[in-house]
Amino acid sequence: KDRSSPVFDDGLSYDLLPSGWRKIVKLRRFFPRLHHGNVELRTAYLDQTVGGIIDSIPDDHKIRLICMGAGYDTRGVKMLERKRVEEVVELDLESVVCGKQRLFDRLIKRRPWLKELRMPTLVPCDFNDVEDVKNKLQTVVNLNGKEGCSNDKDGCEWHAIFVFEGVMIYLDEGVPSALLDVTSTVLKKSNLAGSLCFADRLENVPGGDIDMGMKELEGNGWRVKDWCPKPGLARHMGSAELLVA
Repeated sequence: KDRSSPVFDDGLSYDLLPSGWRKIVKLRRFFPRLHHGNVELRTAYLDQTVGGIIDSIPDDHKIRLICMGAGYDTRGVKMLERKRVEEVVELDLESVVCGKQRLFDRLIKRRPWLKELRMPTLVPCDFNDVEDVKNKLQTVVNLNGKEGCSNDKDGCEWHAIFVFEGVMIYLDEGVPSALLDVTSTVLKKSNLAGSLCFADRLENVPGGDIDMGMKELEGNGWRVKDWCPKPGLARHMGSAELLVA
């Protein structure tokens, strides 16, 4: 509830917390700003970047935000609450998805107006199983249409925004690059427009070199639009557009 924070969300994150953790958070003034300052930095960057992409999308398009490894992040609910997107899908481990669903049930009691929203669709997924991720994403991007058709039944085009935040650092070797390729492939297969935002650690880019970052992303179907490396494990922040031949 710190209004001075660049990621102030009018108490949404606080309302998501279990009662015990809410009491602990009230004591935040007694704790130094260490790692959570780094998390705040990348959260602010992603919120701003996703918002910029949304502003650039034509008004006759619907927007689907797809959060890869969303954890207990509130970005999806925040974007829905602010009416910035039409749909949110979050993929994560089954244990995380089950835990977050319980938090969502409690959140709706604390913020009853959320009952009027279509809350994020939670999809259990082990990212190290790339083929399973591909199959589930193919289903996700076609929720409102059929394969090979970018329009839903109302004749409105969809634009998908993929978000990776601090998840690639935990995956097996080769998987982060494979997931980037999967995200671009499922969009092209379904003839859908899409964007990518990330605050993570890309493979094959040991530092913050933009040329290496461009090579990694272009090799997996994405063209860099913004590149903003920072300190920390999830050192690569940026955005990209779908690379169409």
